[in-house]
Amino acid sequence: AEAIAEKIGNKNAQEVNLHDIGIIVHDQGEYLAAKKIIEASLAIDRDTGYKVGIEQNLTSLGNIASDLGDMSGSEKLFRDALAISQEIGDRATEALVSNNLAAILYGYGNDTGAQAMFESAQAIYQQTGEKDGIALTDSNLGEIREELGDIEGAKAHLAGAHKFYDESLAIRTALGDKGAVAETNAFIADLDNAEGNYASAYALASKSAAEAHREKAADLEAEVLAILARAAVGLNKIPDAQNTVARAAALAKKSQERHSIAGVQIAQAEVDAATGKTEDAVKGLEAVLADMNRLGLVSVQFEARLALGEVQIKSPKTAAAGRETLSALEKDTTAKGFLFIAHRAHAAATSKSA
Repeated sequence: AEAIAEKIGNKNAQEVNLHDIGIIVHDQGEYLAAKKIIEASLAIDRDTGYKVGIEQNLTSLGNIASDLGDMSGSEKLFRDALAISQEIGDRATEALVSNNLAAILYGYGNDTGAQAMFESAQAIYQQTGEKDGIALTDSNLGEIREELGDIEGAKAHLAGAHKFYDESLAIRTALGDKGAVAETNAFIADLDNAEGNYASAYALASKSAAEAHREKAADLEAEVLAILARAAVGLNKIPDAQNTVARAAALAKKSQERHSIAGVQIAQAEVDAATGKTEDAVKGLEAVLADMNRLGLVSVQFEARLALGEVQIKSPKTAAAGRETLSALEKDTTAKGFLFIAHRAHAAATSKSA
């Protein structure tokens, strides 16, 4: 179809075909190849002045930039797409791009800015009645809700997070979107791990990993397997954790998605620590931190620093360094508004085992 459209000079059809091909290539995990294809589609749209196409291609390129860890590039693409959405009155895409841009702000460590953007998207979805959009934003707001709370009121804010996740899960289940259901279950399992509810996390992550595998969503499967491995460590199922993180690592080797890769690396470090390989765990987490610092992904940096402090503090040789890591993390996360991580850092630093 692309060759025919090019031959007869139908640029609109050529642009649509290129974009669709690019999305297929992206979904296969070939992000750099997809980027080239969609950039070619964007060039045609700019040449013809087709604003809907420009908006669509900018949004897709923003997603690819985010997947590749180019946060500043992704933010610019999303802001350009958002401006066009608002100019032409495309409310559906405006909500979608607002969601995507909020995720970038969250990655930068701007929780309050992310929450405002997510709420803007949710207001549009509520007006248009787009249920899958409501579900998506519920999940995103749940993640933000985990972080935005004072330390004393952490449980109340976590209850708010669970509320958003439960609403998202109900909508996605009703819509029959199995991949999205798996994603929401992964969010809930990750939160359960953070709260120490390892049995619940293990059951949900097992279910979510199986669904992601059936849906051939390799990046999601890797992320969920990492969550499952961490739950297995919490339950002292060490051989299970080792096997699970090995499966996750095999998937991550084929991935270009930085968040998935980092999640697997953090899980690998926790499994290493649980098997007495403290030095390997520390080296692994320091490598994650170096990568996330380079990419500017503050939210993942904080998760890695928390894992590093928790690993260090459990070993007599590195306990003092662990307390320093956690103390500094509590200070930095409090300043940034990541107060659930601040709460967890404080609890780890002052636990009896420390």
